[in-house]
Order: sequence, then structure tokens, then C-alpha cells
Amino acid sequence: NTVKERSRIASEINAKYPDVLEACVGGQISIDIQNVGNNKSLASRWLRKEYPEEDILFFGDKTMVGGNDRAIVEDIMHNMDDYSSYYQVEGPEDLKTILEYI
Repeated sequence: NTVKERSRIASEINAKYPDVLEACVGGQISIDIQNVGNNKSLASRWLRKEYPEEDILFFGDKTMVGGNDRAIVEDIMHNMDDYSSYYQVEGPEDLKTILEYI
């Protein structure tokens, strides 16, 4: 399974360079590798700074632990107010269904 293989590689990178790099499973075939803290959570931190009174709704396909959307999910959960939230989606149809519901 390629996801398990990419997860294993990402885990090895995280273990070998814990204070320098962070790696996670990306899209269909990728592994995202970046400096620690330079991940998707930069986007939610920027949004909270620039629009402090607004809610954040995030939709991602890799929100699980080890996925490249997880950093933004953890940031949202850590700073969550009553209305900010995130949604795991598998594709455009999931997104459409959720948007119609909310």
C-alpha cells in the first residue's frame, strides 16, 4: 500500500530530524517535507491574525494524523471557538454535500 509506505518514510524523516523537518503524507503520490512549523497551519494562523472576528471552515482530504492537512486541523482545534471547524472530504461531491448541509 503506497499510503503506508509514504507514512513509513514520513515517520522515518520525522524521527531522524525532529527539530528541523516535518514530513507528512501529501496528495495522491507525494510526501510533504518542510521546516518544522512551516506547514498548512500558517494559513489558519494568518487568517486568525488578519480576520480575528471571523470563523474558519476548513475542508481537507488528508485531515487524519500523518496527513498534510493535519497541521491546520490541529491549529483550528487548538484555537477553536464555537463556530470554527474542519471537515474531512474525499472529493468535490463530499464538499458539495457538506456545503449544502451547512
